[in-house]
Amino acid sequence: MTTSRFSWVARIAAQEASLNLHQTVADRCKHTYEQLMEASRKPFLPPDFIVPMKETNQRWIYVASDTHENLDDIDPSTIGKWLLFYDNVNICEARGMTQHDYAWSCIKKLVEDDVLFSAKCSTACDNEPEKSMGVICCYTQNYSDKKDVKRAADAIRQAIHFPRDMFYKTDNDTRAGKYRYTGSKFVSIYKHTIENKMYERDGVLKYKWHEIAI
Repeated sequence: MTTSRFSWVARIAAQEASLNLHQTVADRCKHTYEQLMEASRKPFLPPDFIVPMKETNQRWIYVASDTHENLDDIDPSTIGKWLLFYDNVNICEARGMTQHDYAWSCIKKLVEDDVLFSAKCSTACDNEPEKSMGVICCYTQNYSDKKDVKRAADAIRQAIHFPRDMFYKTDNDTRAGKYRYTGSKFVSIYKHTIENKMYERDGVLKYKWHEIAI
């Protein structure tokens, strides 16, 4: 084999080595990019966050804002809550949790930021096999304070996607055992739409709603 032939073979080998090196670097960059994209899709959660649908020891997870840690100072007869129902069965591949779990992470943040004063979330411990929806209760201190009730609803809508009407129920009705699944009708006193409009139920014709101008 002539010297020129050796040079040609060496040059080809060097080119192939260079291509392999570039391919290896490209593969590593692609892998790193995919890892970063995967991480960016998942919500940032504090280390002490309890994932509702992984919790089997307690039926409810509670959170209260720092300014309202002593809930005993609040008149229980005036408390009410917005009710959020989310799928608690199907796990979102991008987030690694159910819609119910993710919604709770957003609501919990609102409470910790003093936007809401208190909230609670159902868990896997309370989940019956036939139930495919979890519930999150977002509390306000006084259901007659319509301005504050609407403020809370607007904040919830801004924090998380809820593609249907939200309904508000008083704790008095909860204590009285009034639930839709037990046959009670017209229990909610307010509703909040995706257009950020709030309505109150008619006092006589219970099926009718009236927009509240706030």
